[in-house]
Formats: sequence, structure tokens, C-alpha cells
Amino acid sequence: MKRMFMAFTVLMFVTVNLWLTAEAQQLENFLSKIKMGEWIEFEGPPQPNSTILVNEIKVLRGEMEDDDWEVSGAVSRVAPEEKTIYMLNLPIKFDNNTEYDDLGVIKSFSDIKPGMTVEVDGQYTMDGVFLASVVESKKFKEDEKNFVKWIGKVEGVEPESHSINILGHVIILTPETKIKSFLPE
Repeated sequence: MKRMFMAFTVLMFVTVNLWLTAEAQQLENFLSKIKMGEWIEFEGPPQPNSTILVNEIKVLRGEMEDDDWEVSGAVSRVAPEEKTIYMLNLPIKFDNNTEYDDLGVIKSFSDIKPGMTVEVDGQYTMDGVFLASVVESKKFKEDEKNFVKWIGKVEGVEPESHSINILGHVIILTPETKIKSFLPE
């Protein structure tokens, strides 16, 4: 019985390691092929050091416009004097053209409070500011409550550290990251 248990344990260890190796290989392959300027969509929980641990990621194909950027997540702070909110360290600037596409929750900038979850469409500028064109309240599933979900262009890739730079933030991929799309060979 003891030998059978040991054999099963060894078999499980080998099986799990092969799986992790395959997942790690997929991750390495993905990171080696992604390029600066490609559009990606990802989601995951922010970490205390302002990085984001990616649960799911995909490369977006097709025609993307400069105002197709999108960020969803909790508002970390509000700066009314600057008409700016922050999601993590990302400044999101509002102006007179920003639309409040919501039924009763967010009718104006003053309705946005720290801790609220919002979805903001807009454009990311070269100086690191997100210009809001449309904002609305957003509900996340209970198990995704502390997540961010962002769409934007890759600003840099660091394959050695399994990270991608986007919207002035570092996102970290792991072998457990679900890669929803594959890059061409």
C-alpha cells in the first residue's frame, strides 16, 4: 500500500510539473511574440506595489482607434480641483465633453467617490493621462470585486520578468494566466 501511494505521488508530481512546464512554455511564447503598440485586454487584481497580477489576457485584433482605450476598476482617489480621478496611479481627467452614460448613479463628476467601481472609455496621452470621454458605474462579480479590467496599447515588454507595461503600470503574467489569444508564428 505504501509503495502504491509513493508511486501515485511520484506520478502526480510528474504530471503537475509537465502541466506547469507546458503553461510556462505558453507564457514564454506569448511574451516573446507580443510587440509594442499592440492592443491588449486584461484583467486581474492590483497588488500593493501598484503592479497588476494578470488572470486573463488577450491580444485584440482588428481596427482599433486612438479613443478605444478602456479602464474599469475601483476609484482610488478623487481630485475635484483638477477634475481628475485615479484608478491605482492612473490619472483620469474629465472635461466638459465627458459624457456620463449612467441611469441615476453618475450624473456628473461630483457623483464619483473613492471606492466606486467605474468604467471609463477614452484616450491615453503621451504624458500619462487618461482623457475620459464616457464614464459609467460598473458592477463586478463578487470574486472580481478588487479587479481592474483594462484595454490599451502595449508600451513595453519584459520577458525576463514576465511583465508588460501598459497605461503607465506594470502587469505581471504567471503560468496560471489564461491567455485567450495567440500571436502568429
